Parts: sequence; structure tokens; C-alpha cells
Amino acid sequence: MLLAGCVAVPTDGPSQAHLEDQLADTEPPDEMTATVEISETIDGETTQRTETVWLRSDGTSRIETTANGSEQVIVSDGTDRYVHDLERDTIRSYERDSDARSLLEGLYAQPERYVDAYDVTALEETRFDGRDVYHVAFEPPANETIERSVGVQVGQTEYVFPLEIAEAGPDERSADRVELWLDRETLFPVKHTIAGDGIELTTTTATSPMMIVRLSLIVFLERTILASRDTDH
Repeated sequence: MLLAGCVAVPTDGPSQAHLEDQLADTEPPDEMTATVEISETIDGETTQRTETVWLRSDGTSRIETTANGSEQVIVSDGTDRYVHDLERDTIRSYERDSDARSLLEGLYAQPERYVDAYDVTALEETRFDGRDVYHVAFEPPANETIERSVGVQVGQTEYVFPLEIAEAGPDERSADRVELWLDRETLFPVKHTIAGDGIELTTTTATSPMMIVRLSLIVFLERTILASRDTDH
């Protein structure tokens, strides 16, 4: 059998059609918590950081991050989003786009967006970080850019992939390779890589179940405090 990228796959291995059927039938959970390891290599310089996220399908979320060089807590109740910069002690609030998917839904839709947008060049069953996974490699079109590849990955969600590039911007850098490692039971992308033209972005995600009541209470309390302080600023 040949995949879209004309790479032969053993008959006893997974097929692209089988993967597409599984993706179409998979629904995201109501909630999850995860630790996200992000590595960015730009022109030979590598930066790494860890984010802790709590997500619900209704858009409620809490993200602890050090993006943009400062420690931040980002809280959303599904309607509004508050960004608390802990180092600068500043708070910004935004109204959430009512038409956007929740981050949780967007993450689970990510593999299907790639399958629709790119040629699949390799597909295999393997192991990653103690999990049974599908490893899928994609070949972006010749004119694809890093910026566009990140856009395919993120889709229409409230999440913005942080990307800081000196000199040439992401719209000027070509994307040569995209890879996904999907948990074979849940099809959640536990790792993905976008690479090309002096840039490699890799995200590794370790997930675990969580209690809805816990996140709802945390977000309600923090939202109330941050909204009060945002009004005072």
C-alpha cells in the first residue's frame, strides 16, 4: 500500500486509511491536565521551558508558563481570559472568541488537520516514553512556511504558539518536516516536531486525568481575584 507521499508501508503495519478512520471517531475527553515540555532551536540556539496546563472542553483552562521571558498564569472561564505576569505584577484581560474551539478540542483536532493538509510520508507503530504510539511523518508543500505549519497545528483556538525569531520572521522560513507521535489508545499528540530552515520546534506532552470540580474551583477563585485587580489597574 502507498501513502500520499509515495512511501511503502508493510502490509502488517497501520494504514493511513485506518488512522484517518480512528481520528474521525475519536472524541476529546471532558478535561485533562498535562505537563508540556517545549524546545525551540533557532539558528543553533536552543531554549527550553515547561508549562503546566489544566484544560476543559468548555474552554475553562489554567496555564502556568514562562513564555516571553516571564512567569505567567493564564486563566480562562470559557468567556474571558486573564493573563497575570507574576514578575511584572501586571494583569491583562481579553474576551474569548466565542467562535474559537477550546484549546483541548484544538489539540485533539491537530492530527486530523495535518492529515488533511499534508502528504503522509511514513506511518509506523512504535513506543515513546513508555506508550504505544503511532509515529506519523508529513511532508509540507514546497512553499510551506514555519508560520503556516504552526497555524495548521494550532487551528482556530485561543492558543498562540510562542515563536520568536531573530532577523528572518516565520513567514520567511520554510517548513521541511512535520512529525507527530500519537497515543494509540487516545490518539492524543504526545509529541510533535516542526522543522526547517534553521528552526526546530518540539513539544512533548505528558497527560493525566483530573477532577472537573478542582479546575472549576481554581478558575473561579483566580478569575474573581484577577478581575478585581484588573479593574483596579
